[in-house]
Amino acid sequence: MGEADGAGRASSRDTYPAPGGQRFYDGTRHLNDPYLSDIQRMSILQDAADEEMQSGMAVPTPWYIVMPFYTWKSNWDLMVLGLVIVSSYMIPFDVAYRSDIDPKGCGGSFLDPECSFGMVVDSMEMVLLAVFVMDLCVSFFVSFQNDDGHWQISVRDTARHYMHTWLIIDLLAIIPFEQFATSDAAVLSMSKVLRLLRLGKLLKRSQNLVTSTRAVLSRFLRMLVFVLLLTHWFACLLRYVSPPLDQDVFIGEIAESWGMGGLYVFDLYSSLCVLLGESLVHDNPTDEQKVIAIFTMLVGAVVLAAVFGNVAMLVANYNISKTRLIEKMEQVNESMKSCRLPKDLQMQIRQYYAYSWTRHKAINAQSFFDDLSPGLRSKTTFYLYQDVICSVPLFSKAPVAVLETLALAVRASVYMPNDVIIREGMYGEDMYIVGDGRVVVSSADGVMVAVLGRGAFFGEMALLSEDRRRANRVEAESICDVYCLHKRDLDHIFVLYPKLKGDMLREVAKRKHMNATMFEATVGAAHNVSQFASRLQRMRDTSNSSEDMCYSSFNKKKLCAFMRSKKAERQVSPQPACCLCDGEAADRIAEQACKMREEAAAAAQAAVLAREHAASEGFHDDDAVSSSEDVLERVKREHMRCFKGKSER
Repeated sequence: MGEADGAGRASSRDTYPAPGGQRFYDGTRHLNDPYLSDIQRMSILQDAADEEMQSGMAVPTPWYIVMPFYTWKSNWDLMVLGLVIVSSYMIPFDVAYRSDIDPKGCGGSFLDPECSFGMVVDSMEMVLLAVFVMDLCVSFFVSFQNDDGHWQISVRDTARHYMHTWLIIDLLAIIPFEQFATSDAAVLSMSKVLRLLRLGKLLKRSQNLVTSTRAVLSRFLRMLVFVLLLTHWFACLLRYVSPPLDQDVFIGEIAESWGMGGLYVFDLYSSLCVLLGESLVHDNPTDEQKVIAIFTMLVGAVVLAAVFGNVAMLVANYNISKTRLIEKMEQVNESMKSCRLPKDLQMQIRQYYAYSWTRHKAINAQSFFDDLSPGLRSKTTFYLYQDVICSVPLFSKAPVAVLETLALAVRASVYMPNDVIIREGMYGEDMYIVGDGRVVVSSADGVMVAVLGRGAFFGEMALLSEDRRRANRVEAESICDVYCLHKRDLDHIFVLYPKLKGDMLREVAKRKHMNATMFEATVGAAHNVSQFASRLQRMRDTSNSSEDMCYSSFNKKKLCAFMRSKKAERQVSPQPACCLCDGEAADRIAEQACKMREEAAAAAQAAVLAREHAASEGFHDDDAVSSSEDVLERVKREHMRCFKGKSER
C-alpha cells in the first residue's frame, strides 16, 4: 500500500484513514482517468476486489485487531523472543545451582551474598511473568489467515483460533506452580521446570523469521542458539544429579579454587565433551551421571549430524546467485567447447554472462517475474522500470495506470559492443530505450548521425507511422542495457487506453517536423560552407597570381630605373624590351594587385563567419575552418607586404 514519494513512485492502491480509526483500501482511484476504456475500468474493479479479499481488507478493520505485519507487533515478538531465551537459560541454572549458590535457601536482602542470587532470579521471574501475561492477552486479538488465504478480523474467530493452537502452552508457561507446591525441594524444582514450556513461544515466533530477507543468517542464528541452550541444559542436568559439593572431593576442590563461576564453566565443558562423543571429565562419576552421559551422547550424535548438514547447506546457499552463475558458466563452457566456437566469440559470451550477473545479480530474471501474481508482477516491474519509462517524453504525461501497464510490457536486453540493434531497411517491430551504455546511430551510407546515451530512445517512428522500414542503423558502442517495447504490446495498450495513441501520434508528428527542420538547416549550412570553400580556393589562386604580378612589376620597375641611370651615365643604347614599362605602369600594376588582395581578404573573412554560423547550427568541419583561417592570415600578411613595398617605392 504505497504513497507517491519524492522520486515519483506511486502504487495503484492507496490507503486513507476513515472515522473511528478504521482503515479502508481504495483500489479504484483511476476509474475517472480519461485514458481508460470500459474494459480497463472493469479490470481495475476486479483487481481491487481480488486484492481486498486476499489481504483480508474487504471490510473495515477494527482498531483493536492486530495484524501480524504491524511494525510494533514485530518489535513486540522480537522482545518476547529474547525474554524466552533468557528464561530458558535462567530456569535450569536456578534449579541446578541455587542449592550451591544460596545454601540458606532464604529470600533475604540483596546485600547478603548467599541470598542475593535467589532474589535476582525471583525478581526477573516476576518481570517475565508480567510480559508473558500481556502477550497472552494480545494473542486473542491477533489476526490470522484461514485456509483460503483470507485474513480473519473477527474477535470471535481470532480468539477461537488462539485457544485451539497456543493457549494451553502459554497458560502452562505462566502459571506459578511453585506457589502451590510443597516445601519439598525436588517438587519445587520440577514445578519451575514446567516454565520451560515457554519455548513454545520460541518456536512460534521463529516461524516468522523463515520468510525474512535474512533467511540464511536467521537459520544459522537459530541453530547456534539451539546448540548453546542444549549444551547449557545438559550441563545443568549433570550438576543437578551430582552429589553435593561437600561429598564430591574432585568437584569440591574445583568450586573452592575457581568459585561457582568456574564450577559452571567446568560443567559446561563436560557437557560439550559428552555431546561430541567424549567421556565424562570426572574421576569417579556416579550412576546417575553415567546415565545422563549416555543419553547426552545419543542426542549429541543426532545434533552433530544435523549441525554439520545445516552448516554445509548454509554455506552453499549463502550466495546462491553466485553459485548459480558458476554452474551456468560451466554449462556454457561445455556448450561452447562442443560447438567449437572461436576464441573471440567465446570471450564475448563469457563477458555477457558476467555483466548480466554483475548488473542484475541474476542470469534469468524473467523467471522470477513469471512466478509472481499479476498484482505483484505489476508493482515489481513498475518499481524497476518506472525511471526508464518516465524518461521518454511520449510517456511522461501518462497516468500511473498507463505506466504500470507499460512496465509489464517492457523487456530488458543486454547488447555487447558492436552488436547490431537495428539494421537499415528492415521492418520495425520494436521501440528501444537505452538504460546504461551508449549506442551509435548511422545512416545508410555509413555516416554517423548521433550517439545516444542513458534515457535516450529510438525506433518509435516505425511503430506509429505507415512506413515501418528502418532508415538508420543502430549499433552498441559499449555494453548496453536496452529496454524493448514490442509493437504487439503497444497495440494492446492502445486498445486499453485509446487516448494514449492520439497523444503519441501528435508527439511523433512534432518530432518528424523538428527532425526535418534540423536536416534542412544542416544541409543548407553544408551547402553554404561548400560554396565558401570553393570561393576560398579561387581567392587563394588569385592571391598567388597577384603575388607573382606584384613581384614581377616590382622587379621590372627596378630594372627600368637601373637602365635609365646607366643610360644617363654611360649613354648606352635604348633599354631592352623587358623594361618597356615605365614606373607609372608598374605602380598601376602594384595597386591592382593590392586591390585584389583586399578583395581576397574580405572573402576569406566572410568565409570564416559563415563557417562559425554553420557550426552554431550543428554542422562542424574543423579542417575547413582552419583552412579558412590560414588563407585569411596569409592574405593579410601579403596585403601588408604589398603596402610596405609601395611605400618603399
